[in-house]
Amino acid sequence: MVENAEIIVALISIAPTITIAVISIYYNDKHNRRLADINQRHAEVMAELEHRFSMQRDDATARRDYKYSALKRLYNECEPLMF
Repeated sequence: MVENAEIIVALISIAPTITIAVISIYYNDKHNRRLADINQRHAEVMAELEHRFSMQRDDATARRDYKYSALKRLYNECEPLMF
């Protein structure tokens, strides 16, 4: 009878620990899934911003190259007339 009482006390004392462990596993999994979704959205936004930045940089480079070529041609054609 004493052994049965010790077993019952042990089971009663371990029940909250098991319950907390199961709840912890559930919320940890829920948090990890939410974090994965946030990371996915972050990666998509970063890719879009990188694309926009690349397009703006390419546009600025093309504009600068065009202006340089136009000024170079202008100086080659008009500079002799100035002197």
